[in-house]
Amino acid sequence: MGIPIVESCEQVHHTINHEKHTLIVVTARRVALSWTDVETLYSWNWELYVVSWSPEQNLLFINGSTNAGDYKALGQAIAGNDVELIRGQDVFRTFAGVNRLRLQNVGLTEQLGRNVRYTGRMGSDVEPALSPAQRQRARKSVLSGTGYENGETSTVGASRKGRIWSHQRTRVDQFVEWCKLIGAKLLDTSINPDEVLEGTLEAKTILERPRIMPIAVDWPEEIYTTPEAIWSASIDGVESPLNELEIELVNPSVDRALRIAVASEKERAELQLEFFEEREGESVIPNYRFSVLADKQVKIHHGSSQGENVESFFHYDPPVIWFADGSSLEGNQHVPLKSTHPPYETAKIQVLDWKGVNIRKESQGRTKDQTSIQARIIRELKNRDYSIIFDDDDSGEAADVVAISLGGEPSAPSSIDVEFYHCKYSSEDTPGQRVQDLYEVCGQAQKSIGWISSPQKKSDIFTHLLRREAKRQDEGGPSRFEVGDWELLQTISEMSHLSVVKLSIYIVQPGVSKAQASRDQLLLLAVTETYLLETRQAPFGVITSQ
Repeated sequence: MGIPIVESCEQVHHTINHEKHTLIVVTARRVALSWTDVETLYSWNWELYVVSWSPEQNLLFINGSTNAGDYKALGQAIAGNDVELIRGQDVFRTFAGVNRLRLQNVGLTEQLGRNVRYTGRMGSDVEPALSPAQRQRARKSVLSGTGYENGETSTVGASRKGRIWSHQRTRVDQFVEWCKLIGAKLLDTSINPDEVLEGTLEAKTILERPRIMPIAVDWPEEIYTTPEAIWSASIDGVESPLNELEIELVNPSVDRALRIAVASEKERAELQLEFFEEREGESVIPNYRFSVLADKQVKIHHGSSQGENVESFFHYDPPVIWFADGSSLEGNQHVPLKSTHPPYETAKIQVLDWKGVNIRKESQGRTKDQTSIQARIIRELKNRDYSIIFDDDDSGEAADVVAISLGGEPSAPSSIDVEFYHCKYSSEDTPGQRVQDLYEVCGQAQKSIGWISSPQKKSDIFTHLLRREAKRQDEGGPSRFEVGDWELLQTISEMSHLSVVKLSIYIVQPGVSKAQASRDQLLLLAVTETYLLETRQAPFGVITSQ
């Protein structure tokens, strides 16, 4: 196929039709060039436009490689002289449906008498810098931020001048679908653009830890955006891959210093999060650091690198700490929730018969102790139709038990359904209303979404399980497979690149009584369910005692 040559951006000289999508390529200057003169061709300035027409919405979308102008001439050349640019406050309807939105860029235009003033804020804490008075008298000029929509990470930005953008990197057909989604919001008159800022999350810089119960800590997002196999950590020179490592809270409480541990089966190092202020000229700047305790040396390795000291790595990419009220902490940036949710519905809690089980014994271990909680849930799952049931217990686990089933035809499944079961022992011999029995296991459930944080990670689940089984076999231990085998899991892993992978998350705590469930327990369960649904649309289940 030749390279299209045109005389001006008002002239559509050539189109390339692919399925139902049209890619229109134009230049901003006149060119007279031989088709064979490739070197000269690459020395010229070119612009690329991807134009999508949605007849059912009567909307034309233009994506250009430059930000010059409003593309009015190009729009008229394609759709006629009566085209109108959607602009003004209605553009901000595009933020509707984005959950847990955090704004990184806010631009407001204020009318102060005869004067007009533009106020811009950039960074993780833009919202607290905007006073209620500003919000009432100002018009939104530019907004951009990140959140979650339809189970995926979403970045969206909009300008009242009519520009809408995202940082996604997609194919042309995916761009067309994104345009239709945006178009539906723009045309929906029930969406009030003035309410865009009301539900956003505010990151607040803190100087001391929140007086709230921490329930979980997880690796920085940077680690979850890449394959598990390229990450490792070394403690005093002993290196372990990520699939054999655990990051966990140390003696969590409401008021003690926040401590975390990075641990493998053989090595362990603890770190403490410290808040302090430092002076730069006349300014006092809040800061934080993670300090390794007990003179341990800990390094984080990425690929074949020599490793970076964990203090430095966690300073630039801090781990995420979640609290029982649904808030989170990254470094010294605390993000509380703006809204509260009703307690978890007791009717949704499932119960099991725990007769013959020691509810204070969590893991079946390598001896497959049948009096353990984990063994009991495995027996229950074996009564159902799963292709794989896998014991993933130990440091670095995805869950205590992973169950996999195939939707549709086994040879070409329409979906691969993965279920995580997180088990936790009871702190007492009998079930009750103890909210502390739910803290850790709810935290584990929230950490699970790291496994579906990207399409790559959805396939990485199966690679993780295969690595865990290989290590167990190398050590001469019993197989982790309770149902299924290596060959079937390998096949499922290959299928996952072409099939939809769905994740459901369950917590198993026989120390909780469904009949006696307290309000504090139900509120914590509601926080966990809301987080899983609003971020990755992962269904949540609870299994307890009667």
